[in-house]
Amino acid sequence: MYPTRSTQSSCITLPTLTTNFEIKSDMIQMLPVFRGLTNENPYQHVRKFKDICETMKYNQITKESLKQAIRVLPERKSQGLKEKAKAWLLSLQLGTITTWVEVAEAFYRKFYSK
Repeated sequence: MYPTRSTQSSCITLPTLTTNFEIKSDMIQMLPVFRGLTNENPYQHVRKFKDICETMKYNQITKESLKQAIRVLPERKSQGLKEKAKAWLLSLQLGTITTWVEVAEAFYRKFYSK
């Protein structure tokens, strides 16, 4: 009689890593928030996100892998993307994004108003 609890898989396919690493919660809290509102600038959001990623250093982890791993965090831990932006990320087909460039391009296509 208990509801089934399931975790939704991500639209982002993470690269295979040869080492484990932990992203500290204080670093996660530093990530900018984006809600998908018309007055928000997606380019500024991505720039701030990349700047924070640049401050994180992990042995044997490429910057590309780190950005992809952190990009999934908003989906799984309700950080960073909120409201319309989170709904958009959750609506993407599973495994459709494999690189940081694909994440950024899809994000810009959705949230950049011309």
